Order: sequence, then C-alpha cells, then structure tokens
Amino acid sequence: MVKISTFYQLDIKCHAIIRILLGVLILSSCPFEAYCQGEAQEIAKKEYERDLGKTSLATLTMTLKDKRGHQRVRKLIVASKFVGNIRQQYVRFDSPKSIAGTSFLSMETAESNDDQFLFLPAAGRVRRIVSGQMTRSFANTDYSYEDMQRRNYSRDTFELLGAETVLGRPCFKIRRQSVEKDDSQYSYIESCIAKEIYVTIKATFFDEKQNPVKYFEAHNLEKIQGIWTITDSEFKNLQKGTATRLQVQSIKYNGELPDEMFTTTYLKTR
Repeated sequence: MVKISTFYQLDIKCHAIIRILLGVLILSSCPFEAYCQGEAQEIAKKEYERDLGKTSLATLTMTLKDKRGHQRVRKLIVASKFVGNIRQQYVRFDSPKSIAGTSFLSMETAESNDDQFLFLPAAGRVRRIVSGQMTRSFANTDYSYEDMQRRNYSRDTFELLGAETVLGRPCFKIRRQSVEKDDSQYSYIESCIAKEIYVTIKATFFDEKQNPVKYFEAHNLEKIQGIWTITDSEFKNLQKGTATRLQVQSIKYNGELPDEMFTTTYLKTR
C-alpha cells in the first residue's frame, strides 16, 4: 500500500516541475520572438535574392478593370538586366494607340528609392520620378511608383506570423514594416512567400490606420528555364474597387540585352 505522504511528496514535486517549466517559458518568450524575427528576415532575404535570371525579356497583356467591371487591354514589354546585384528594368507600352510609346526606366539603388524615369510621347521629354511622387499611380494602373520597386529587405523589419496555403503551396506568412516611418506609403505589408521557392504569391497592403488598401495575388506560377515565374497575377485597389491584371504571353531569361536599353536616351526609342 502506498502511503498518503508519498502522494503528497509526488504532488509537491509535480508543482515544482510545473513552476520550473512556466519559468522557462516566460524566460524564453523574448528569445523565441527574436528568433522568429531573425527567421522572418532570412526568409525575406532569400525572397529578394532568389534567381530572376541575369536578364529577362517578356511580352505581357495588361487588363485594367474599373469598379463597374469595364475593362481596357494594353500590350507591353518588360525587360530587366542585372549589373552585379543591382537590377535595371525597362517597360514600354505598345498598344493601344493612346498609350503606345510610353516607357519607363527603373534603376535600383542599394538602400533608398530606385531612380525612376518616365517618357510620355505627348510631352516629348523624359521626366524623373522624385520621392514625393512615389505614391502616384504608374501609367493610370493600380500600381504606384513605389510598387514598381524591388524593395531591398534591409529597409524593413520582419515578423513571422505563421503559415498559409496559396495556390496549393505551403507559404510563410510574413509582416514587413519600414524601418523609417516615411520610407513607405504603407504602414505594413503582410505577404505569403512560398516555401522552398521563395516567391511572394499573395500580399495585403495596409495604410497608417491599419486598413487594407491594396491586395496582390498570383493566379498562376510556372517554372520557365529553371526560374519560378508568376505568369498571371492581379493587383487590386481595395478603396477604389479597381484592379490591374498582368498576364505573361512570352518570356525569355538570360538572353543578350544591350546596355543602352537601360538608359534615359533609349526611353524615346520605339
């Protein structure tokens, strides 16, 4: 027969173990949070540094949808080229006639906003996009000039929120927020980054009042020439009820592209 005192001693030991475990959990909560932040930043780093090809040249169809569901279709080409780790991007609209010849150049900088330039055929001159214009619409789409950047992860802090499945793929759910308050028009962005391939396939953008204002979602993802490529996506303005859909008609990676394509002089060439 087990004595009552034995049960009492076991009970004391159990309480002691519970107190120790609770103490460990309390002490480890901050280190665990720091670990999650570090892991989230590493995920964002891998997403930023993933293979995009030394060069790419794509033809796309852009469909603009207004809040009544009316649609306008545009054709454009998008070219990119890396010089070291710095990406340059060239965009030219080919149709319809009302926008044909409009072209755009973006050149990454290491830590701040990209150098961006826009050519409007009607004006006949190239104008530089200054920092105060980053929130403006790019070519009357739902993308702003800020949205046209490949934002360097060093400008933001990150938090791992959990996991989610998008397009049948397990994803990391990450919250990113600017280190400097005035460095973005968004208060924060919550993104779903596909595990293993590190492609952002969904994102919600929040304003300073923490209201969702824009939403991005990939509809199709393909591996082309060994590079994971979003071939169909939509970017929505939740406040205006409008959307911009981009569909890749063709794309080629690692071909030869002339350096002069990524100059302000070339913007006037068609």
